[in-house]
Amino acid sequence: MKIKKLYWSASASWYIENDSLFINGVKYSDDIKELFPKFYFMTVKGLSVTELLENYRDKDTNSIIMFIEKLKGEKILVNSLDDLNMLFSSQNRIYKDIDNSGDAVKASPEEREKFTNSALRRKVSNCCFPVELENIPAGDLINRKSVRIFDKEKKISFHQLSALLSAVREYENKKYLYPSGGGLYPVDIYVFVKENRVENLSQGLYLFIPYENRLAVVDIPEGDFKEAHYFSNRDIHESSAFSVYLVYNAEYSMPKYDGLGYYLGIADGGIISQALTVKAFSEEIGSCIIGEMNFDEISEYFHLSPLQKYLHCIEFGIEKKGL
Repeated sequence: MKIKKLYWSASASWYIENDSLFINGVKYSDDIKELFPKFYFMTVKGLSVTELLENYRDKDTNSIIMFIEKLKGEKILVNSLDDLNMLFSSQNRIYKDIDNSGDAVKASPEEREKFTNSALRRKVSNCCFPVELENIPAGDLINRKSVRIFDKEKKISFHQLSALLSAVREYENKKYLYPSGGGLYPVDIYVFVKENRVENLSQGLYLFIPYENRLAVVDIPEGDFKEAHYFSNRDIHESSAFSVYLVYNAEYSMPKYDGLGYYLGIADGGIISQALTVKAFSEEIGSCIIGEMNFDEISEYFHLSPLQKYLHCIEFGIEKKGL
């Protein structure tokens, strides 16, 4: 599927201040400023590069093309769905206007600890007459935890991997073990297996096909994806046996739900993560959900369409004991 039109990203902002044009806070030259606001209103509706240039026949074509390419590189002009970070970044400035405590939380470990404690013990206002519930034991699940150091000397058996993915496969009569909006299941599940870490599987990036209960080879990258992770998560990825990448596929959701389908896909990602991590625990596999990474560094191996967007990944392996 090819999308020829370019669109102004909903997460990108522009304004003119002191007679200067700023796009996402970056100042542009006066010749570019002359293109606005017409350029913005045209790209909000969407049009091709050729159509854009036709509207500026009296301007220098090369400079406009360079400007368009820059905006494409900055993901301000897009021909695919917004990445998650871009999709929600517009909320940052609004939230900071209401509460600017985030800078301190990000900068200080002590502040992060205080913030975590306050989040877990947040007060509920306008409530009275609390009803205490029965104290029901959590059972074995009380021992489930995130594992951040895996044993690189221990393999995952093929049975363990098969059992893990059984939590998200399709059974008879299109039956799944977890819910999905509209019964569409639009999240694609990719599995990156490390060399000599999973029994009977070669290193490679695989797509899980739930209705066939099979893995299909997508690509065979050399090495691991360590450099795509932020520094604090690199050791987690390097020591894991395999990684699961969740990718929202709008082609199988938005025809029914329009833009809301993206939100429902994100919700599906959370449900899948819960299903997989709980199943992993039952199979004595450790797991760690990674909320953020530089997916652009490895996206070429996935061969995604413009309607597929990375959500998050989960690292799996055998926990390293005695640390």
